[in-house]
Amino acid sequence: MYEELLERDPAVLAERSPDDVVALAASLQVALRNSLRVSRSLSEHLQEAEAELEDVARILSHDIRAPLRQFNSFVGLLDASTEALPSGASEYVSHLKDSTRDLSDRIDSVSKAIRSRQGVAADETPSPMDAVVGAAPTERAS
Repeated sequence: MYEELLERDPAVLAERSPDDVVALAASLQVALRNSLRVSRSLSEHLQEAEAELEDVARILSHDIRAPLRQFNSFVGLLDASTEALPSGASEYVSHLKDSTRDLSDRIDSVSKAIRSRQGVAADETPSPMDAVVGAAPTERAS
């Protein structure tokens, strides 16, 4: 081992005794093993954090988005029948619509940030409904 190190950097190693070089090599091996252990530990923590982030993304896209859609549907029903509601109710319905739209936008932003953090662009994973909506006519037939 001493000869191999001497060939790589003769000026530095020639001044040291073979025992010094062997001790240095042993300490470097220990440092390398420790670095590898720390690297593995950090990798495991990173994988755990990514798994937790995936859980958050799943919760956002399913557990929170579904009730929001249902709430938005109810707001749409109220909006369609504002004339049957007490005076001033249309203003409240309008606030509800704005709030649900804002919450939906925030969920989209967080989901997009999570996906970009995971290296997946948000626009690269279209939902099955995108094809249906894209194929729908944009105007009603008269």
